[in-house]
Amino acid sequence: MKITQDQKEANRQAILQAAVALIAENGFKAATMRRIAREAGVGEATIYNYFPTKEAILYAYYQDHMRRCVGELKTLADFNTFTLQEQLQTLFDTSLDLYLPDREFVAQTFRLVFLSPSRDWTQVKPIRAIFLAAADDMLAAAVEVGEIPD
Repeated sequence: MKITQDQKEANRQAILQAAVALIAENGFKAATMRRIAREAGVGEATIYNYFPTKEAILYAYYQDHMRRCVGELKTLADFNTFTLQEQLQTLFDTSLDLYLPDREFVAQTFRLVFLSPSRDWTQVKPIRAIFLAAADDMLAAAVEVGEIPD
């Protein structure tokens, strides 16, 4: 049975949400791929079509988070009138606000993803790229309006 892109995305989001809930409640080690799949309502083998490892789920969460954060900034009608400092402050405030509902999950996983010596830089790179693109846009705008020298 072929599933639509919308269903694939719904499955992906269900897996992410299940992982967030299980890790927040039981810890990273106790949240197995099998339990995440069951909680998400997908087959135990199906989860691997979306994420090859439990760590990949973590990286996907943080990549989605950064995309949502930048997307939120784009909805602010007057964001381009903010100073560079205000834009950066809004970026960080928005990020923290978006983390708030998942704070227990973030508390348990942030170090694993960003600060652990065993982190997978190939997985961190897309997250970093989204952040750096947003920061680069802010810096370019600040240069353009003369807020900072070229």
